[in-house]
Amino acid sequence: MGDATNTCDKKVDRSRCKSDEERRERYLAKHRRYGNKSYTCELCVVVIKQAAKAKHVKSVKHLKLLSETE
Repeated sequence: MGDATNTCDKKVDRSRCKSDEERRERYLAKHRRYGNKSYTCELCVVVIKQAAKAKHVKSVKHLKLLSETE
């Protein structure tokens, strides 16, 4: 399995990533920053967070407007 204190990916500089916990914290921080960006649905004319985009695209309101434009 290997040493648990040095399990960073080969692409990442190992000196920047000390442990699995630190790597996970960095990943989650990046994930949260991405989710907070805004997304504009031009069809529905609404601005939502990027994290809610998938849910919005599957919503009844969005699908109804999508079917009307086709």
